[in-house]
Amino acid sequence: MDSARALLLAGRFFEGQEANELWTAGRQILLDEIENHFVADASRAVSRPASLVNLAQAVMEYLVFTPKYDGEDDDERRFFKEKFRDILNSIESILLPDRSLPLFGPAPESPVDDVAALFAIAAVLLNEPLWKNLAGKFGVLPYMLLGESGKTAFDNLPEAQWSAGTVLNTQCEICRLSSSVGSAMVVNGRLPRSRQDHQDGLTYELAIRGQRVVVDSGAYAAGDDAREKYFSSPRAHNVLLVDGKGPRPKGSLPSRPSAKLSEHPDISMGLRLVHQGLPFPGVTHRRAWWHLDEETWVILDRLVGKGSHSATSLIHFYPTFEIEVRDNVSVVRSHSLTLSVIPLITPGQTPPIMVATRGDHPDFQSWYAPESGMKFASSVLRLEWREFSPPFVGGYLIIPGTEVSFEPGEMDARAGSISFRLGGKLHELSLG
Repeated sequence: MDSARALLLAGRFFEGQEANELWTAGRQILLDEIENHFVADASRAVSRPASLVNLAQAVMEYLVFTPKYDGEDDDERRFFKEKFRDILNSIESILLPDRSLPLFGPAPESPVDDVAALFAIAAVLLNEPLWKNLAGKFGVLPYMLLGESGKTAFDNLPEAQWSAGTVLNTQCEICRLSSSVGSAMVVNGRLPRSRQDHQDGLTYELAIRGQRVVVDSGAYAAGDDAREKYFSSPRAHNVLLVDGKGPRPKGSLPSRPSAKLSEHPDISMGLRLVHQGLPFPGVTHRRAWWHLDEETWVILDRLVGKGSHSATSLIHFYPTFEIEVRDNVSVVRSHSLTLSVIPLITPGQTPPIMVATRGDHPDFQSWYAPESGMKFASSVLRLEWREFSPPFVGGYLIIPGTEVSFEPGEMDARAGSISFRLGGKLHELSLG
């Protein structure tokens, strides 16, 4: 995409045959990438947040730098406008409530100003009031590209309200599960393509009451940089480790997960992602997420296979949070929000061992890298189940506050189901 954008820009300012060759080359790269995302085999689809932003920027620049004739759009320009809208819809569908992107993948988060500028330009080019709301303002870059007429068009768009709703975005393999109180979870259904890729399949980020709570560690340096080794490892993501390892790269497995939403009359909603035969050594795995009663979140894992294994579920918190491990509960605090993490167990069952570490800890380090070359110490909670034989079901609750009335219920590991009471209310959840 960087090459395409450079060629298109150069083609705009050179002259004659050379300009035409540069422009044509950039346009062809852009068309190929659009086809990969929307048409071609799923293994080539653009599915990383930063890559989506880069693709959107390239399509936007094509539209801005391609002149219109007689004030009308030709068929090709309409095609690029349609794809620009589709890509912006994909980006909108994975935003957290604070309008930021999750940090999944080997590239750091695209700066908020870059994403806001894209939405501002899209609001004008596509006459879309919702993009105006997401942009917030008509900044310097939109003004440089669209001028005073663009700013006037932006200001004249009607006001529209945006909220982070629930979306199954199978195109980019990222889904968003939301409540109605400013809380949302963004789930990465994309499996790693290779051992060099970020090992972040089935990780997630969580915001509660508009605040970032559970975060991906991000990317600190370029993928081949030795300093990036931790950030690309499974330990840097909110995943389940089996025998200390993350899932193998997808290999010949289907790229896209089977995604299903379930809604229940008890004000709960669940998201289940299944990669057929997602392989750990000796077992297969599926994972599901729920929000219950608006602000209670559940993460549940199921393993099926043979032999004796151990499992570790990782939860990385935003750097402002500190963790206090107590009996059968961990309290997680920042200056403005307190949470409880409760393992899901049955009566008489030995709970998982909970261990909290922070920053450059010799046993298990944890960092948060929102930009390239920048990292902050953060806290990570490990829930460790040791020496079990599948089938196995394990998980945890994340709940605001500390006054939590939790009663364990029944578990059927073969069926992948579990029940418990929370505040006197019975919940029955199933991965089946």
